[in-house]
Amino acid sequence: MLIIIIFAQYFDLQAKVQEERGRESASAREQSLARVAAEERLQLEQRQFDHLASLVGQLFDIDEPALADLLTTRSPDEQTRIRQALARIRDSHGIEGLRQILTFAELEKRCDLWQLHVEDDGICHIRSGDLETRLRTDSADRFAAELHKFYRTLPESKSLVMVLLSWDDASRRSWETAERGMDLTLNRLRIEEDRRIRFESAVLGYLPRLASAPPGAALR
Repeated sequence: MLIIIIFAQYFDLQAKVQEERGRESASAREQSLARVAAEERLQLEQRQFDHLASLVGQLFDIDEPALADLLTTRSPDEQTRIRQALARIRDSHGIEGLRQILTFAELEKRCDLWQLHVEDDGICHIRSGDLETRLRTDSADRFAAELHKFYRTLPESKSLVMVLLSWDDASRRSWETAERGMDLTLNRLRIEEDRRIRFESAVLGYLPRLASAPPGAALR
């Protein structure tokens, strides 16, 4: 009887060992398949990244006459910095430019971005997210009042609002009026929001056609 019990325990142990080995084998296969899937996904993402970087490189590959025209109103130092930045993008096969675009996208997640662009006819095209309006630039006070009214139609702002001003072949009077109106509005909002929201602005200057399209529009 003791021998029978010992053999029974032995066979039971053997069955458990085989079952465990089977589970280990299945787990190893699953891990192997998961590794292969992860590697294929990584390769696909890399190919997509390289393709997008190539498109960005083409986007920033501006011929010299067009570049010279774009930089006409810039100071010599600004021209040098812009040319150096474009050279870095070309040398990196578009990867540096793609990083800048991705950084811009991340920035938009953390702050509200207003784009003010004064067009040839003196009308300022204003965009914030999916909302936009167009304002005349014949009076700084009127421009400021209308811009303030536009702000009140927007969803609740994030803790930081960045306002970018650029212009096409607009008259100096038009973009200076827009700049003064922008400053008046932001000063008013800083007081009204009582430092709850931080408002910053930057004058990008002459950006014909480039600023009139949303970020990354050339890639879509």
